[in-house]
Amino acid sequence: MTPRKAEIVGVAGHLFAERGYQAASLRDIGSVAGMRRGSLYAHFASKEEILRLVLEPALAELAGLLDAALGDTDPAGEDGAVAVERAVRDAVATCVRRRDALLILLQDRRVLADSDSLQDLSEE
Repeated sequence: MTPRKAEIVGVAGHLFAERGYQAASLRDIGSVAGMRRGSLYAHFASKEEILRLVLEPALAELAGLLDAALGDTDPAGEDGAVAVERAVRDAVATCVRRRDALLILLQDRRVLADSDSLQDLSEE
C-alpha cells in the first residue's frame, strides 16, 4: 500500500469509528484527506474496499494472537496463568492500537453481516 493510500485508509478508519460507517461519506473522507471524493476512486474501487482495508489488519493481528495462544506449548517455560496473562495483555494492546477498527466492528456489525462482499470479515 502506498503511503498516500495508507493515509486515506487511516482517515477513513477514524471517520468510520467516529461517525459510523453509514454516516461517514466518501466526500467526508476526501475532505479530511485533502482530496475530492472522485479522486478516491483512483485509489479504491468502493467504500467497502476502504472498510476492508481498515479492518483486515486488526482482525489478522487478533487472529494471530489467538493462534499463538492456542498453539503455545510453553516455549518460554511459563505456567498456564502467565501464558494467559500474556495473551490477554497482548490482545488488549492490539485493541488499543487498533481502536478505530475495533469500534467499527462493535458499532457496524450489521453492515458487515448484511454485505455480501464483507461477510467474511463478519464471520471472522
